[in-house]
Amino acid sequence: MDECSPKAESYELQNRAIVNIGISQIKKLLDIYLKMTICPALKTHLNDLNKQLWCYTLKATVSEYAEFDYSLMSVDISANSIEMGLKGVFNNTQQHIETPSPPPAFSLASQSTNMFYIAVSAFTINSAFMVLHQTNVSNIRITDEMVPSVSPIRLSTTTFGAFIPQISETHPDLKLDLKVKTEKEPIIKFEQDHVILQLLSTVTAYDVQSDDTPHKLFVLDLESVASVQITVEKGDLAFDLTLEKIEGNMNGKTLKFKKNNFLTVIMHDIVFPIIKAHLAKGFQLPGLLGSYIGKVHIVNPQVKVLEDYVLIGADIQFGENTSS
Repeated sequence: MDECSPKAESYELQNRAIVNIGISQIKKLLDIYLKMTICPALKTHLNDLNKQLWCYTLKATVSEYAEFDYSLMSVDISANSIEMGLKGVFNNTQQHIETPSPPPAFSLASQSTNMFYIAVSAFTINSAFMVLHQTNVSNIRITDEMVPSVSPIRLSTTTFGAFIPQISETHPDLKLDLKVKTEKEPIIKFEQDHVILQLLSTVTAYDVQSDDTPHKLFVLDLESVASVQITVEKGDLAFDLTLEKIEGNMNGKTLKFKKNNFLTVIMHDIVFPIIKAHLAKGFQLPGLLGSYIGKVHIVNPQVKVLEDYVLIGADIQFGENTSS
């Protein structure tokens, strides 16, 4: 606390004799007294509170395998705003593994249009992807039953025979199960008005025979690139993924897939919705405030993608949400 200037707005005098001294002199004496007593006491209490805040490790449970650490890292108080820097990292609750690099510090440009601003860095989202990868939550088993019924392409050796001819020749018209496994954690990148997600994974195909014994047929390395649209839905940060490119490699041979190829359908209709559902669990915008000051609603959110982070500006409504 740099400045403290207490001032009493009104006085009630019980002894009329004091009035003779002069009201203005009494006010000056009282203001001096207030400053000498209240300011040191207030400063002591604020210092104690500040020490406690810096000692607290603030964490929120996201799931049985992930927690979100939003401990206070910095505070910048000005005449018009309070800017708080939070740690903003997802941790693996099953096995603590430090992130490869510490959370980068960054400062927001001056904003005044909305009541409330929150910036989510690429580091924060990538730490969530790291937990998904470490806990194998992002590994997916895909069967033909999961393919949309309207799709003319089915999960079989006949389908994959289009780019792996020997598969359909040696194992004709057999159903397949696919196991999709991330080779490393997905990476999201924020550029001005543009968000890109990169996925490196392996797809292992098993044939499904009458004895229900799976036999591994092939392993395909995949690199997928998706553009990401970030919005706010009912106070939560939402991610919509659109597949931009998918390439494969098998035994050193590069495979390119067209837009309506079966693997693009698998990624867009099955894998991406699962990723989106996992991310939705950890990005509830009012959550940090709501646990302390009751019901908080985000009103009229505006999303802006900047270099290395996304900025959400909004107004805050307390109590019942009356907006449509």
